[in-house]
Amino acid sequence: MGSLCEKHLRSHSEDQVFRDHQLLEPLWDFKSCLCRKHRKLRGLYCRTEGCCVCGTCLLEEHRNHDTIPLQEERARREVELRQVQANVENQMLMITSDSQKHREQVAFLLKLIQTMRDEVHSCFSGIIQEVKQLQMKVLDFVDKEEAAALEKLGSSIQQSHNWLLKLEADSIWLRTLLTNPSDQQFLQEFPRLKNFQDCMEPLMGTSWEEKQSFLQLPQALAELRSRLVGMGLGFVNQLLLQGIKMNSYEVLPTTMDRKTLLKLLQPEIRPRLGQRGALPVQGDALGAEPGVLLEPFPAGGPLPGFKQWPQVLCSRGLAEGRHYWEAEVSNSWVCLGVTYRRSPPPSGRPRGSIVYLLGRNPDSWCLEWDSLRFSVWHNNTQTVLQGGYHRTLGVALDCGAGCLSFYGVAGGVSLLYRFLASFLEPLYPAVMVSSGALVTLKQV
Repeated sequence: MGSLCEKHLRSHSEDQVFRDHQLLEPLWDFKSCLCRKHRKLRGLYCRTEGCCVCGTCLLEEHRNHDTIPLQEERARREVELRQVQANVENQMLMITSDSQKHREQVAFLLKLIQTMRDEVHSCFSGIIQEVKQLQMKVLDFVDKEEAAALEKLGSSIQQSHNWLLKLEADSIWLRTLLTNPSDQQFLQEFPRLKNFQDCMEPLMGTSWEEKQSFLQLPQALAELRSRLVGMGLGFVNQLLLQGIKMNSYEVLPTTMDRKTLLKLLQPEIRPRLGQRGALPVQGDALGAEPGVLLEPFPAGGPLPGFKQWPQVLCSRGLAEGRHYWEAEVSNSWVCLGVTYRRSPPPSGRPRGSIVYLLGRNPDSWCLEWDSLRFSVWHNNTQTVLQGGYHRTLGVALDCGAGCLSFYGVAGGVSLLYRFLASFLEPLYPAVMVSSGALVTLKQV
């Protein structure tokens, strides 16, 4: 056994003596692939002891051990590695999306603060001499609220950025390991993968509520201007009770198994089930017995164009609490999500427009499988996800937290994507099934 140059390799093709020798593709780390004890190529993996062995090892210290060719063991573990890599990259997508929302919130927050400043200046312009000190006190309060709010938002953005950098580094390491041509080094480095799963921590973000910030300031300032200076101090003290309201929320949630998910999120989608405990919705038969809670086009439903697509809408809206449902989907073009019921848009829009499809408008959110990959859609913006096909999908809706999560279900659950939004109206579960596709709502 040895590595050969082209000159010596030619003799193995031309010389009759060497024609029975087995030739393998060259190994760049040939010496490290040899068994130190027997000086033979280690082409097997011992699952019992978790190491690479040669054929002779099987006859000695690894006799009767569970062994498998290196390529097969690597292929098996690559599946697990790809799933972890997909989860990491999908988390990166969620953090990136949340960071963009933070930047938008900063702009809205600055606009609100500027509006508050304008109100303050306008109110105090007529009585500037008498209430100068009160004016400065109010402005100081607004400035402090601005500084505190921007500091929190800036810290949250920086935290998300740092997390993203860490995940990018992890993704690079995972990609490097995945493309490592050395089976031995691949398997030696593989145990580090456990650190990614054991060290998963929730990432908290910070947001502010526009409607809950400076609730009493404009009205109190208008009243303050019409009252005596002697009563101004009482009003100012009242203003200081409410500034910018900040909330914390989970950008990346803690990992939950399916049992925990079902316990926390009680299922609310309960169609009239058949003998197998499920309600099928097929793309070729949307109008045929769609069920009790599911209707192709319920009265007073969403945009008229909704029924121009092969979509089914739940007749019950979800406005509060937490809800969870699951569906089995065929390997065809399907969408699973939620939507508002809205009045028709202005005339002139084609009834069959793409805007009426789930996720292609600002009033709906969905997870889409197009037979090749998963994507999430909202307001006609697509985010392509990493990972393969899941036959069973879970949808979790937390109305109070403004959280819509999609899970892949296969024994356990894996988070595919999470939308964070302010849901202002009841949401109606909905599905879109293309011709020949099948979505089966399950009772869980």
